[in-house]
Amino acid sequence: MCGNPSFQGRVVLCAFGTGGHLFPALSVFSKLKKEHDPILLLDARGAVYCQHLADCEKREISGGRSLASLRAFLQNMRLLYRCWRKEPPAAVIGFGGCATLAPLLLARLLGIPTLIHEQNAVMGRANRVLSLFVQRVLLSFPETRRSLRVNKRRFTGVPIRPEFLGDTPPPLKKRGDLRLCVLGGSQGARVFFSVIPRALVLLPETLRKRLFVVQQVQEADLPFVEAFYKIHAIRCELFCFSDKPEALVKDAHLVVCRAGASSLAELAALGRPVLMIPYPYATDNHQAENARFYTEHRAGWCLLEEDFSPASCAAFLAEHLADLSGLENAGRAMRNLAKIDAAEIVASEIAALRRS
Repeated sequence: MCGNPSFQGRVVLCAFGTGGHLFPALSVFSKLKKEHDPILLLDARGAVYCQHLADCEKREISGGRSLASLRAFLQNMRLLYRCWRKEPPAAVIGFGGCATLAPLLLARLLGIPTLIHEQNAVMGRANRVLSLFVQRVLLSFPETRRSLRVNKRRFTGVPIRPEFLGDTPPPLKKRGDLRLCVLGGSQGARVFFSVIPRALVLLPETLRKRLFVVQQVQEADLPFVEAFYKIHAIRCELFCFSDKPEALVKDAHLVVCRAGASSLAELAALGRPVLMIPYPYATDNHQAENARFYTEHRAGWCLLEEDFSPASCAAFLAEHLADLSGLENAGRAMRNLAKIDAAEIVASEIAALRRS
């Protein structure tokens, strides 16, 4: 473990691995910080996103990437038991991922109040197990598949990072550049790198000249994408990681991204229309279910990766980038789906759990 912060009487937020679990936890962390002295329990992958937190605000344990990670589970149970039998937390909150099993199950064994939050439209396997034991289950979608039909459930939405909140989203600009923002993330940048640059070359010249591309790529691919866009005279801004993602997307006419629940919730807060390419290997195909929710409300469009080719992508972009009214309508629908107060709702549920 890193550092030695005390757990005594504190709210423990457990978030491991990807930003999809971590960013909602950080949003709630900021709401609890003044009154409840929270501490974030995370792994090495999540620590990359939390360098701004002081050592006394976080603690690192083994992650474990699957339910079969028995060694990590037992190690975490042993390490946390040594801490919590002397310094029991006030409450333990899980934000999904298999590594939350150890702290949440241990908390229940020790009589510590527990709560879980599910980000996706299909409840994850770890949360399915934990929902049998915890006192409250918070959901991000009005209808979440594979969740227990019990009275302890509540629909809250996905907690959104503060930087995505604030003023009314800016309207789409009718003149000048057409801004296309491509957010690949750790599970998406490669396929977008292989498809989107070739798709843009197929666009009509008049449309291509108005285009300005903001694209996330993996570091190893950056020189190739940069050279490709330069050869084909496509204006662009390329990045590998940004600590200010809201600045990259707030003026976008269209965002192309995976269908992670946290990303979509933040885009909804900004009212940005979106083309979703669900990650096909997500557990229980939950990203396709996330995308279905937004497409059913006409807040975006979805292409499965198997159908995502340079030709299909070019056809989509040529049709929709030329239809600003359609993009505006989708952006308004996205904004209408945003749960702006989700972090406050989750924080209030935690505060009530702590008092109970």
